This record gives sequence, C-alpha cells and structure tokens, in this order.
Amino acid sequence: MITPIALQLGPQINNMSVIKNIGKKIIEAGFEEVKESAREVGEQITGQKKDEVGEYLKKLDPNLSKEEIEKIQRSDLEKLEQTRRMLRSTVPEHMKLPPQPKEPRPHERSLQERQEKEKELQEAQKRQEALSLPLIIGKQRGKLGAAKRPKTTDFERGKNIKVG
Repeated sequence: MITPIALQLGPQINNMSVIKNIGKKIIEAGFEEVKESAREVGEQITGQKKDEVGEYLKKLDPNLSKEEIEKIQRSDLEKLEQTRRMLRSTVPEHMKLPPQPKEPRPHERSLQERQEKEKELQEAQKRQEALSLPLIIGKQRGKLGAAKRPKTTDFERGKNIKVG
C-alpha cells in the first residue's frame, strides 16, 4: 500500500531514515485515532464527559474558580446560539429545509404497535364475553333436561308398582 506521504516524497523513498519517519508518522496517527476513539467509548460507558474547555481555561489562568469557568462557558454558548439564530435568519426561504415531523424510532414504533394490538385483543375479548353470556332468568331446562311432572294426588302411589 502506498501512502500519501510516500507519494509526495517520490524518489527520496530510498533513504532508510525517510522510510522510518514515514512509518513513525503512520503509527503515531493510528495511535492518536485509537486514543480518541477509546476516550469516546469511555465517555459513553461512564456517562461522564471531559470538560476540555474548562481544562483549557484552567491552564490559562489557574486562579479561576469553577463558577467563573461555568459563567464563561455559558456566555460562550449564548454567543454561539445567537450566531446560529442570526445565520438561520439570513438563509433565504427557498433554501431552508421544510420542517419534518418527528417520527418515532423503530423500537418505539414496535412498542406502540404491541400496545395497540393488546388493546384490540382486550376489546375483542370483552365483545366475545358479552356475546357468549346469555341472560339467565330463573331455572332453564334444555331439551334433555327433565320435564316437570305434575305431583300426583295418589297417596298410595308406591302400592301399584308391578314387581317381577
């Protein structure tokens, strides 16, 4: 693989010290990239961000307190926001992006779909229960149930039974 640095040097590449310097620069750049990405991963994991501006201001003037540093940072952020607003207002209407409605993320969308399905199932179950439960008034007898027989007035009912 030919690096951009090697292309710039051209015929000087035969010199061994030049090759070493090129190798060192490539390796150092790789380590810097790894260091930066490792710091970003660490910040994501711990949730703590390094206050680079605060550290820079501390190096400039070690007598600054945290409140003064925060005040400077807030004023800088306000100036930045004012500048952004001013720049947005200077953009012509035909070049502005139309406001797009915020769509839910795929995970949120799937959660909403699940909740809707659960609600529909509950409503369907309620409707089914309402249809399947008939109103029961008094005693109900089916076709196979015993029919009510009139009581006999015969006191000797047990005597007239044939045996055998």
